[in-house]
Amino acid sequence: MNGIDVSRVDPVVCPLDGRPVHEYLLPAKNHLALLINPDPYPSTPMKPGDAFTVAARTYATLHLLKGPRGALPDDPEIQTLAQIEWRPPVDSQVQPPLVLETEVELPVWLPRWSWPECSAVSLSSELNRQVFSVVRLLAEAMRKGDTGPYIRAAETRFNEVAHAYGQTADQAKSGFAAQWARISAKPGFEIALPSFESMALRIVAGGRVINCVEADFEPM
Repeated sequence: MNGIDVSRVDPVVCPLDGRPVHEYLLPAKNHLALLINPDPYPSTPMKPGDAFTVAARTYATLHLLKGPRGALPDDPEIQTLAQIEWRPPVDSQVQPPLVLETEVELPVWLPRWSWPECSAVSLSSELNRQVFSVVRLLAEAMRKGDTGPYIRAAETRFNEVAHAYGQTADQAKSGFAAQWARISAKPGFEIALPSFESMALRIVAGGRVINCVEADFEPM
């Protein structure tokens, strides 16, 4: 959605996914993309892979839906704003990765977010060191039970995500605090420190957003 990866599906582990994307939508024109068979390493999704022959029931679809809060995708009130469908002929050859794209105009009442205004960056050893240093400091604080550094670092995100879903920033922070208290109280709970070796940053949104994941796509 507008260059930000919001969902990853797999025919075995996770063949279907649905999630809200309000904070990634922009006023007016929005760009949607469906990436077929990206490189398995998060940092290099567009690296060419081996061609494969299409088997029966090979397909992928993407739908941008709009509906009342809490409604399921098959609810009669759900509207399809945009969709992409990939249904290749059986036995045809596909050279991955394959990108299918479309654009959709959305109402101008959508807010403007800060991320489109950010400066673009690109992957480098220096960027890896900088990001790892920040994430490590946040993880070390949370290992001690101190979520203050994380909440301060995520101030913009708390504000904008809360606005996207009709909350206040204080409500978003309170929700995080309640979830943290519940999870951290479980026996044996511990925050794992990030590993520099397993870090696999993904640069998205035209270089304006860094997705901090590990090589297995788990968040750092």
